[in-house]
Amino acid sequence: MFLPHELIIEILLRLPVKSLIRFKSVCKLWFSLISHDPHFANSHFQLNSTTPNRRILLISYKTHESLSIDFEASIGDDNASVSLNLDYMFPVDFTDFEVKGSCRGFILICGSLNILSPHELTIQILLRLPVKSLIRFKCVCKLWFSLISHDPHFANSHFQLNSATHTRRILLISTSTHQSLSIDFEAPLHDDNASFSLNLDSIFPEDFTDFEIRGSCRGFILFCSSLNIIYLWNPSTGLHKQIPLSPFGSNLDAEYFYGFGYDHSTDDYLVVSLSRIDSGDPPIRLEYFSLKSNTWKEVEGPYFPYGFREEEPKGGLLYKGAIHWMAFRYDLQAYVIVAFDLMERKLSYMLLPSSRLECCLWVYGGFLSVYTKYHFNDRVQIWVMKEYKVNSSWTMTLVLPIHSFFPLCCTKSDDIIGTDDEDGLVKYDKCGQCLEQHSYPNYNLSCDLTVYIDSLLSLPSDDDNQQA
Repeated sequence: MFLPHELIIEILLRLPVKSLIRFKSVCKLWFSLISHDPHFANSHFQLNSTTPNRRILLISYKTHESLSIDFEASIGDDNASVSLNLDYMFPVDFTDFEVKGSCRGFILICGSLNILSPHELTIQILLRLPVKSLIRFKCVCKLWFSLISHDPHFANSHFQLNSATHTRRILLISTSTHQSLSIDFEAPLHDDNASFSLNLDSIFPEDFTDFEIRGSCRGFILFCSSLNIIYLWNPSTGLHKQIPLSPFGSNLDAEYFYGFGYDHSTDDYLVVSLSRIDSGDPPIRLEYFSLKSNTWKEVEGPYFPYGFREEEPKGGLLYKGAIHWMAFRYDLQAYVIVAFDLMERKLSYMLLPSSRLECCLWVYGGFLSVYTKYHFNDRVQIWVMKEYKVNSSWTMTLVLPIHSFFPLCCTKSDDIIGTDDEDGLVKYDKCGQCLEQHSYPNYNLSCDLTVYIDSLLSLPSDDDNQQA
């Protein structure tokens, strides 16, 4: 039994706009009626004039994102709001706009319109492409090659514009064969199109052996060898640079803990070194190398009462503008998190959730986190520091019933990716359910790995940068 056309129209006229927008896909007749019939639109507006669905529109001038909120609903009701992206409506050169008024469902927006030349428009388009595409497009013409490869302003603009959508990758390196594999971990682990191989032999000299990854920042990865030779490498562009040896002396009997980070206040990259000499005084030497000034500087200060376990990771974790290591503090007789602030150039420490825990550092859900393993009952505990540097804010967030799992990173959907005891990566959800597992036979016990992001950035002192 079919309803008369006039009755269907009367029903549709009494439905809210949100429902009508969805019903445009029912059939061509409904699509034409709802989208292109001014008489239907006017009748709907007049009929619902006493019960309009009034909304608040929030707009970010910086990102062009907007949020439409039904303010008659509860404030915490996510179903009462909908996101919109103005990039699909306004040209890229429509900037500095403001909302000037609204009437009968229309919003008046005024802004400045920059008339871009074809070259400027091309740059605006390129700035919105992923790094992988830009690397391929370097061969289009000499102008694009120069722009993508050698223009630091373009690289910095690209990095800032895409800060919320950077492609994050896992780098697996076989320290015995120098083979490496870069994996986009937002894609399925078994998707071969999401990974590609690199060969470090064309980057590092033959005598650069027995090296380890000690950190990553803004697309660059820090490598250190057993002879304390240090390299920085951007896997996306191939740019690499050797860091000169410290003039304060290098003791092969000492243990070195490194970190790498960026100081926004001075636009400078720092390689940080903590060295422990068992018989030395002081037992901890703290120094850093500035890429901008191309010099080492020793941090002289109070006695550093820290010691490090031999099995502790030698690379520091970069978070909130500081580099973090696990260490034992002698005066407290407890393990703590040591942090070197890249802007203030000084050490501080934070307590762990419990002095009895043996933890490893990582970042989970945007928070400084630790995980600890309990071999006797096959579970992994994950703690997060809800408020940075506030010891009382430690919260146990997850307990995963997993054996032989070492968390590395989490995806945008909060799935956890880590390594197992063999030669593979494993992905778990919050409940400890295994979602994926993928083996990499060429990357076994001699494998080192880290998380990094794609970037076109170069380092200060470009004359010393080399490209593979």
